[in-house]
Amino acid sequence: MKKNMKRKIMGLRSLKTIIAVTIAYFVGYFIPNLSEAVMAAAAITAMDVSISDSFKSGFVRIFTNIIAIITSFILQSLNLVNPVGIAIGLTFIILLCNLLNVQNLIGTTSIFFVFVVDVAYTNQNLEIYALNRMIDTVLGTIIGLLVNAWIFRPRREKYLFNSYRSTYIDLRNGLKDLLEEDKSVDEFYLIDSVSLIHDNTKRLRNDTRIKMNEGINSITVSKLNNLFRTALSLIIELNELDDYPIITEKNRDELALYFKGDFKLAFDVGEPVSEFDERYNYELSKLIDTLESIEYNLHEYTTMYNRIKDRWYLERKN
Repeated sequence: MKKNMKRKIMGLRSLKTIIAVTIAYFVGYFIPNLSEAVMAAAAITAMDVSISDSFKSGFVRIFTNIIAIITSFILQSLNLVNPVGIAIGLTFIILLCNLLNVQNLIGTTSIFFVFVVDVAYTNQNLEIYALNRMIDTVLGTIIGLLVNAWIFRPRREKYLFNSYRSTYIDLRNGLKDLLEEDKSVDEFYLIDSVSLIHDNTKRLRNDTRIKMNEGINSITVSKLNNLFRTALSLIIELNELDDYPIITEKNRDELALYFKGDFKLAFDVGEPVSEFDERYNYELSKLIDTLESIEYNLHEYTTMYNRIKDRWYLERKN
């Protein structure tokens, strides 16, 4: 399921890239002295997995390119396009990025600086060339933002739903492996799944701040996220207990109901005879309740959006 979701996302991003690059080259064809390649690169950079990330990526691209262009313009004006001058230019970029506390931009700024510093300025002065490269970057960024926000807008609420759904199934299967086959679960895999929920929630909330996905019910999302974190901690707790527990009849019946009879318990059933048994059954009961709560709240989440059908939840209950 996660592979299919990744394929769909990659396919959509590929299509958006093709459209944005085509538009960039089309615009560059009709406007003289602009670089279609620079414009297309800026458009690609501006298309991210969420609208808020797109604005951030677009701003970063404009910032890094302008710094690189200004630095290369200064070196060209001083006739310092040589190894020493390039070293001075890179030093200036590193110091400026550190001064502005944007050290993560040093690499991209330096790459673009090296790209433009030694370009031949045939039949045009340095000022015009520098201005054109800034226009390239701004126009390319605008193209990328338009394609990402208005032609193929990322629907963060649907991405979050898909991560909820796949992570829930992972947790459910993990519980079944623990109790039906006495198999250990991959804790790091489950942690990565819950981390994906966190990432999608953060992007969705950032999009909401810029008037995207305004229909989100933040209370429902917070409840679901807390339930997933609780379920993860309980699964890890049970996974790290090495002894063989005695499962109470109540928990056995709850498991049979939860798994709709498709379940064969690998452990003995009876009254707890040790503190370990009592602890195990307490944690197990909490986990079953938490997973059932996730199902209910996931259904509530899906009803907030007309475009996301609740067929999956209904099929689970039939």
